Amino acid sequence: MRWLPHPFSLQMGLMFSARVLFRKKHTPSQVGLSTNDRKKSVEGAFWADAKLITGQSILLMDDVATTGSTIAAAASAQVASGASRVYALTLARALSHRGFDIV
Repeated sequence: MRWLPHPFSLQMGLMFSARVLFRKKHTPSQVGLSTNDRKKSVEGAFWADAKLITGQSILLMDDVATTGSTIAAAASAQVASGASRVYALTLARALSHRGFDIV
């Protein structure tokens, strides 16, 4: 997914690389899974290239955050590979339909 982070990095004058974080295992769709099941599903799903990120501050970007499980798993992989700091930025936050009234 480059449509979000690449233009952002150009505008902000930040370095962009789509070849730092990789999915190492297939994960099923997260739709309909509980928070706990989402965490289990993406646990260990990513690895990061230590040669590129050791000592670096990283900004992860995602289009929608629901439980944060995917971003947390991706951040964990980057920290384990030597990133000094990992930040996350999402475009939208999914809201629970329970107790949410549209006015």
